[in-house]
Amino acid sequence: MNIWTIGVNSFKRLMRSKILYVMAVFCLITIAYASLYGTLTAGQEGKLMKDVGLAGIAAFSILVAILVGSTVVAKEIESKTIQILLAKPVKKHEFLLGEFLAAALTILMMTAIMGVGFLIIVAIKGIATAALVNGVVLVFFEAILLASIAIFFSTFFSGMVASVFTFIIFVFGHLTYQLPFLVQRAGNVVVKFFGNLLYFALPNLQYFNIRGPVAHNLNVPGSMIFAVIVYGLLYSSIMILASALVFKSKDFA
Repeated sequence: MNIWTIGVNSFKRLMRSKILYVMAVFCLITIAYASLYGTLTAGQEGKLMKDVGLAGIAAFSILVAILVGSTVVAKEIESKTIQILLAKPVKKHEFLLGEFLAAALTILMMTAIMGVGFLIIVAIKGIATAALVNGVVLVFFEAILLASIAIFFSTFFSGMVASVFTFIIFVFGHLTYQLPFLVQRAGNVVVKFFGNLLYFALPNLQYFNIRGPVAHNLNVPGSMIFAVIVYGLLYSSIMILASALVFKSKDFA
């Protein structure tokens, strides 16, 4: 009950931020502009709109995830509000889970606004497909994963530093799929060891990127979508568990 109450209250506070809505509107304008540009590229309008649309939603959702995830806990610590909450019958892990719930609800709301707007635009153009919905769903779960990482870093650092580290993880997370090929070419045992360690430790965010197949109307199996969602939820759970363990040892008195 405490988790839900904290989550909902924090969610309401986060949704008062006008910058989130500005970002969502800007994303939709970008998608709409892609449709105008597409008319100048014969036969490429549908492909361009799908690619730009999913890329835009991914970019803004990830930005929201990093922004919200890195500050939702850090702000409570910096403003000393956490001392008031923990003075009540609220446990530290309940507070952390509540803030993660708030971040997840915020990401869901913003991704839904952009996703529905995008689907309406492509439906008007007559190029809407079920695969686009899958693309938006995976964007949401990638954003959730990044929010969990941002919350983990925020238990150590300020919101600004946590957001920088999370962005670095985001960049490397989209490059990890190349590590096995690089490791095979490495002759040094130490390089191979750390290469494999990074491969398994860092999130493989390329799993969530299906823009290419969707833009080219290629089928993405439902089993693959499900497996990626489970992967995202498991990784997020591990990060939140690690955050709770760190948070438990902190003294806010």
